[in-house]
Amino acid sequence: MLYQAKLSPKEESLLARCIGEDLAAVRGDRCSAELQTASGTVFVRPEEVATPDEEHQVADVDRISVEKTTATVYQRIPPLVIEELGPVDEINVISVLVSFSPPRPGGPIALPGGGVIPAGLDYGLFYYPPTIERRALRDLARSAAVVDVDVACEVLTANRPPIVLYTPVCGHFVHVSDSGLPESENWVRLKEFTRRRLRREA
Repeated sequence: MLYQAKLSPKEESLLARCIGEDLAAVRGDRCSAELQTASGTVFVRPEEVATPDEEHQVADVDRISVEKTTATVYQRIPPLVIEELGPVDEINVISVLVSFSPPRPGGPIALPGGGVIPAGLDYGLFYYPPTIERRALRDLARSAAVVDVDVACEVLTANRPPIVLYTPVCGHFVHVSDSGLPESENWVRLKEFTRRRLRREA
């Protein structure tokens, strides 16, 4: 099973329209993030995409999802606010190719605020290099889920290091890195990702 968890052309267009505009602020609360420009606000949230296979009947990944709003979605000031970033020079979408490790028993997980996810089955992720041959990818996908997922957008301005809005692939969050690609993520450390540069329509 070969799955695509990608931005739609409309979503890519919404991001691309930020190119050339002044980026007034980036805000985030770990569950979502937003880019504020003079023409409006682009809201980025995680979107869960089901990607089951025989061993992982309820498997899913989280891609970034993009929508336009006229104002901030936050009723209160979020924990992260970065301001006066200057004109947006470039926006890239970052993708990874993953599949799931064999399931194994896992214990309960404590959540912030006191909630608990009960014990169940755990699995991790395998990351594939972007140079993998398409034939090898098709062979892998015959017996297991292989997912091509848009995991991040990278925003470059002249005034500071790139801002990266990203999901942890499995986990319903959007994090913000204000110092370039997040070294805490395996796909960054392993250099197993691809970039595609967005172009603003004339």
